[in-house]
Amino acid sequence: SYFCQIPERGLLAGDLLMFSGAHLHFAVVLTGGEFIHSINPDGAILGHVDDVAFMTRLIGAWCVTERNHG
Repeated sequence: SYFCQIPERGLLAGDLLMFSGAHLHFAVVLTGGEFIHSINPDGAILGHVDDVAFMTRLIGAWCVTERNHG
């Protein structure tokens, strides 16, 4: 198992994002700049890294496998 903060290489599928807000929550990066997350009990939704409303609340990003690192 490998765990690292995201270096300057940018986000890749499988990376984890952590957002602030009323509740801290995590998302998993998919392909094409999308990420999947659940911010309420209604289930998972898709977001996009171009969505300023979410990305201004980004407080951390990590890779969790050696495959995603560098």
